[in-house]
Amino acid sequence: MKKTYDLIREKITLQRFSLGLTAVFLLVSLSACGWHNPYYHHKYGNQGYSSETGEDNDNALKILRERYARGEISADEFGRMKSELEK
Repeated sequence: MKKTYDLIREKITLQRFSLGLTAVFLLVSLSACGWHNPYYHHKYGNQGYSSETGEDNDNALKILRERYARGEISADEFGRMKSELEK
């Protein structure tokens, strides 16, 4: 009788342990998915991440337009530089 009780107790302990590991794995997985969600980055910005289509590109286009407006660069140069930035 004692052997059966010990076996049941070990089985329940193992099940609780595996359930705990599963819960931890799911929490980590869901947080990772939530963190890399495109909606999150759209809503909160890059927050230190560098991207080709991010704020840096917008600033470069703004500077390029200002230089063209001041007459520092020609229309051909403006078009070439703008196409390079939009790649």
